[in-house]
Amino acid sequence: MTRMEMPFQGDTPSQGDRAMPWGAHEELLAARRFRVRHLVIRPGAALPMQAHYHRAEHFIVVEGAGRIRLEGREIFLEENATVFVPLGKPYAIENHGKVPLQLIEVRTGSYTEDDDVMPIGREEALAS
Repeated sequence: MTRMEMPFQGDTPSQGDRAMPWGAHEELLAARRFRVRHLVIRPGAALPMQAHYHRAEHFIVVEGAGRIRLEGREIFLEENATVFVPLGKPYAIENHGKVPLQLIEVRTGSYTEDDDVMPIGREEALAS
């Protein structure tokens, strides 16, 4: 088993992993116009509603179950599902299951760093 298959066994993520309030992520590959990461979302946790100025994102479900809110729809996610989030579109991902939700995230665009984020408040999210 790799360290990301057994996430959160202690208070500190493994080397290379980055702990977040919702779980952890590990960067797998980065280049000029793309970035690939492995995300692990804890049961009951969620990535907050957000959008991006300079990138689109593709998510592939590796393990677990969850849902994504995107463009006024709620899409259920299960193993092998994929979803595309266009540039500038608000979305949130939630793990409503009992096991960690593992995703591969592929970012594409002119800028793929973590600071390219537009947090979306509850009122704005309900209007989208």
